[in-house]
Amino acid sequence: MVWRGIRNPSLDYCSVRREMEGWRFAGVMVAKFPTSSFGARYQILVDRTFKTRSLAVERISSGKSTSTKVDFRDDVWFVDGRKRPTSVSARTSTSRRVPSPTRFRLDELV
Repeated sequence: MVWRGIRNPSLDYCSVRREMEGWRFAGVMVAKFPTSSFGARYQILVDRTFKTRSLAVERISSGKSTSTKVDFRDDVWFVDGRKRPTSVSARTSTSRRVPSPTRFRLDELV
């Protein structure tokens, strides 16, 4: 998959690979803003029902690199190995019986 930004020059390349546990999305994105630029590498592992199991993100901005690893196990989110205070349990929607997606903003993870 390839995505190109509309408002700012940007590009995201993502490959999708089937694995034993589910699917792995691995990608790279870059963006240029009026006063800065940003890049990231990421890997997302989802199970067969597309429920997120892990996420690894390396962010590169202003010459600095930071990384974050998020795992979901035993109905608890762990960010960089530490239990997230507000853990999220998997929920199922009543209409389609599919797990509700859980979203984190990147700035919430650091």
